[in-house]
Amino acid sequence: MRTGRSSRGHSEAGTREFAVTIAEQIVVSARSYEGVEEDPRGSNCGPLIDHWNAFAGAAKGSPWCAAFACAMVHEARVLQRLPPLQFLVSASALGLLKRNAALIVDEPQPGDLIIWDHGNGHGHASIKTGPTDHIAGNTSPDGKSREGYGVFEHEYNPQDPCIAGYIRVV
Repeated sequence: MRTGRSSRGHSEAGTREFAVTIAEQIVVSARSYEGVEEDPRGSNCGPLIDHWNAFAGAAKGSPWCAAFACAMVHEARVLQRLPPLQFLVSASALGLLKRNAALIVDEPQPGDLIIWDHGNGHGHASIKTGPTDHIAGNTSPDGKSREGYGVFEHEYNPQDPCIAGYIRVV
């Protein structure tokens, strides 16, 4: 199981690993930010987090799991020098699912977005990285919070009834 900080964290002048497919690049891009944390913790803020929220159209200090997922899709496409696609950005995890209904798939693969519905309009977004692994922003190192403070990769149960759907953006 993957928890906690990673030595693969993104550095300002760091090197980038490039992948062959767009799905692989989404995973590589997301993993390059593993360990990025809010500053201060609990604020939903930080230089990269503020950038991701702005990209998704969210106000500074907003929950940022969906913004992180959208930014990773965008970054992967830029790094792969691909044109924009029919993926609609949203600062809301559940909004991503509604806005991208044509991209919903039943059999998820690494690089797909996982959308979770925790009830009462509360959702969470992550990126599938392996058969039972995913990476998310605004989560906790143990993976038990959708309102955490950083980017972390964890195991998950693909049969979790809170999974509302999967979006394939490739």
